Amino acid sequence: MSRRFVYFLVLCFIWGSTWIPAKLALSAVPPVLLAGIRFVPAGLLLLVIAAAKGNTRIARKDWLRLGVVGLLTTTISYALMFWAMQFIRTGFAAVVDFTVVPVFLLAFAVIAGEEAFHWRQAMAIALGIVGLLFLFLPSLHVGSNMTEFGAALVVILSVATYCWGSVLARPLLRTYSSTLVAGVSNLAGGILLLVLSLAFEPRAHEELQVQHWSWAIWLSWAYLFLLGTVIAATIFLVLVREWGPSRAGSYAFVSPGIAVFLGWLVFDERFGVVEGIGMLIMLTATYLAIKRPEATTKAAAE
Repeated sequence: MSRRFVYFLVLCFIWGSTWIPAKLALSAVPPVLLAGIRFVPAGLLLLVIAAAKGNTRIARKDWLRLGVVGLLTTTISYALMFWAMQFIRTGFAAVVDFTVVPVFLLAFAVIAGEEAFHWRQAMAIALGIVGLLFLFLPSLHVGSNMTEFGAALVVILSVATYCWGSVLARPLLRTYSSTLVAGVSNLAGGILLLVLSLAFEPRAHEELQVQHWSWAIWLSWAYLFLLGTVIAATIFLVLVREWGPSRAGSYAFVSPGIAVFLGWLVFDERFGVVEGIGMLIMLTATYLAIKRPEATTKAAAE
């Protein structure tokens, strides 16, 4: 098993399990504030790691692109996502998120000239979407109100901004380490989130008094900050650099299955035959997404 595939599996598990702590933390902490206090310490820690490796020099010409990446992948994306999660079921949010991630990554990568379109990618996307529909079909019959529908649209916008920022980050990752790129974008984007929160969220000043947090909120924040951001986001950028955006985004075909399994294990949520079919379809989609076309593989070998 290759190192990159191990990274991929770790990424799938972490991002398939962050929905629960995020929803729990949002019950007490305003959304933009939660995003800010997640990314500022993560960015600082990543920059410390990058500095320890002697890896912090950034050319002046790259600062603008880095700023745009941080604005898209951190500030805008997570302000929208955490706001929407207040009004949407966790499972429904995951369906929307994971369904559109590979579509946006592939589309933006093709537009930016980072990838060439191939039939295998189209098939992977189609199978992934079908698998997700099977996986969550038993819960989709529950009627959703217009508020939740609007929140789902906001989730889609959040994913679009994150994917576009990820594609824009790939040229930077050819020059700089993923740790440095993630550190700068997380810190800059997180600081802007804190500024916005303190300016516009009524309870932000009160909830910054973290000594009043319960242990459950502390654990949720720690999971989001350390695993969901420092570790998973860095792995994702490594895979974007080494695999390309659309292949890296194929985690979206595996993470929902992990979320369903953890829900069954922890909360005794239903997992039946229909969901099992969806899992098999998504695993097939993932195989097609991460397997290179034969011609490309032979060319690389030569």
